[in-house]
Amino acid sequence: MNALLLALALLAAPPESKRPAAADGGTSAAPKAGRFVAVSPASVNPVTVKPGIRARVLLTAASTGASDAAVATLELDAGAQVAAHRHTGAELLYIAEGTGELAGGTGVATPVGPGQIVYSAPNAAHQLRATTALALVAFYVPGGPELRFLGQTDPGTRPATPEDSKADPAPLVFDSSKIKSLKILKGQGTVRIVIDQANAPAAKAAFSVIELAPKAKVPEYTHPRQTEVFYFLEGEGEISYDDAKLAVTAPMAVHIPPGMRHSLQVTSKTRMRVLQLYTAAEPAQRVKPAAK
Repeated sequence: MNALLLALALLAAPPESKRPAAADGGTSAAPKAGRFVAVSPASVNPVTVKPGIRARVLLTAASTGASDAAVATLELDAGAQVAAHRHTGAELLYIAEGTGELAGGTGVATPVGPGQIVYSAPNAAHQLRATTALALVAFYVPGGPELRFLGQTDPGTRPATPEDSKADPAPLVFDSSKIKSLKILKGQGTVRIVIDQANAPAAKAAFSVIELAPKAKVPEYTHPRQTEVFYFLEGEGEISYDDAKLAVTAPMAVHIPPGMRHSLQVTSKTRMRVLQLYTAAEPAQRVKPAAK
């Protein structure tokens, strides 16, 4: 198989899981590696985290049966602020709408806006203030920080102060439109690798923005060790996994665990845009040009 196709290899869950699990985790026991889950933000009631900040937890260990990744959406009113804090794992934020100011623990601010992606390294302090109404998608590797939005405690998240943050690496901000695009699927799609082992080795993950043309198809494939998470930004399609199929319509988050056969067919008449997270960087390397 052409190595370029592997960028979009849609991971999947073990054969025990044939149907998408409910967003609340349902009652069935999950295999250790997790299960296939697809969740639309509209199906999840928002939780007020604090005045001016609301969250919807889409993927967490209770629903996926795996703790290696979690996804939530956040809405901040203008002026709302997330205080300086740090996680033991990595955090990736996709700015969907609005503007804000991002800072490390010492408070030096960097403007952020639509289409930008923010990476905070494990144990590195970070904070965010919305300068206008702000909507974003948060990815946690591993999961845990999202538990705070469900009224639970995450031992890996703790406050940060300027005094204990001076040596922390500052958050990285990427403009996805300026990242080199790599052609895939014989020109029917592109992938922009934002985060991988080259620029963020501590993340132990890869994060990309994928665009697919109408009618594009990603052939069936699987990854034996890595979990793959998608957040569909635009378009409609159909995911085939094991012996099942599921229609996907943006916005939607999908969790595909290791070992599951899967493929994707674009069904919309417009392009499909997808955020893709691997819980290991290796699969994303396969679409990079070979070193000369």
